[in-house]
Amino acid sequence: MSDDRHHALDALVVAAVNEAQVQSLTKSYQEWEQQGYGRPLREVKLPWDNFRRHVLEAYEELFVARPERRRARGEGHAATIRQVKTRDEREIVYERKAVTALKESDLALIKDPEKNARLVAVLRAWIAAGKPTDPDNMPRMPNGYVVNKVRLISRNKPAVPVRGGSADRGEMVRVDVFSKPNKKGKVEWFLVPIYPHQVMNKKEWPQPPMRAVVAYKDESEWTIMGPEHCFRFSLYHRSYIKAVKSSGAVIPGYFAGLHRGTGAINLLLHNDPTNSIDGIGAKTLANLAKYSVDRYGTCAEVKKEVRTWHGEACTSHSPPD
Repeated sequence: MSDDRHHALDALVVAAVNEAQVQSLTKSYQEWEQQGYGRPLREVKLPWDNFRRHVLEAYEELFVARPERRRARGEGHAATIRQVKTRDEREIVYERKAVTALKESDLALIKDPEKNARLVAVLRAWIAAGKPTDPDNMPRMPNGYVVNKVRLISRNKPAVPVRGGSADRGEMVRVDVFSKPNKKGKVEWFLVPIYPHQVMNKKEWPQPPMRAVVAYKDESEWTIMGPEHCFRFSLYHRSYIKAVKSSGAVIPGYFAGLHRGTGAINLLLHNDPTNSIDGIGAKTLANLAKYSVDRYGTCAEVKKEVRTWHGEACTSHSPPD
């Protein structure tokens, strides 16, 4: 496991070794290298007794401070734009797929199958023949056109409208956290994802999104935040939080993302950004707290935060004192 606390160890070694010791080691290394020997082992006097034990004890208490990333950088949407058509009063997203990757079951997903019946028949025969890829045996229409790709019905739903089509959303800019007591008086948590295309398009989004993720539901069925929902704080990449489960277990970490399909959050360990804790269900947490972290790793809970949109306060809902 990688551990960023090693930077502190490097700094400690530099601070503990004085200039005279460095010059002595350098001189002895140079002398041995000139004679063709390997580097000699030299014992460096420790700064104080029990130095190693004290370092190891301090190492376990080290907290790695990381800056919260608040800027909405990156693309507003993914580069690939998929075709969107209305069929039976429902918007369908189509994607192009190489014929070499087609399976027999994919043929039922070809766009407008009745209109493209000849295409389906050609592809079915080509797949039955073992999908030969030499130029003379590629699937070919009666007019001689070689079929390289076809348009299939996608599982994707329209996301970001772009030039009459649809592109996937960019990386979330932030997640706005709301809370509301349920009928039993227990606080429940609601997470509203916000994307770059929403931040960038002031005309279409004069107000911030207000729908909180509901697990395994379409966005049209997500919970709309109203006056009864209290805004708590916004989570950005590397916001430091502590999630408390109903069992009392505390899961601390830097915020790494929200799964819009399940409503679960992912956290990164403070000392290892390559190691994550995934799938933390947020709605029924006993508590969810955000902390500010200064450059020295000192954490302070964020008691209140004002929700903003385009640099201005946009909601008066706030938790009670």
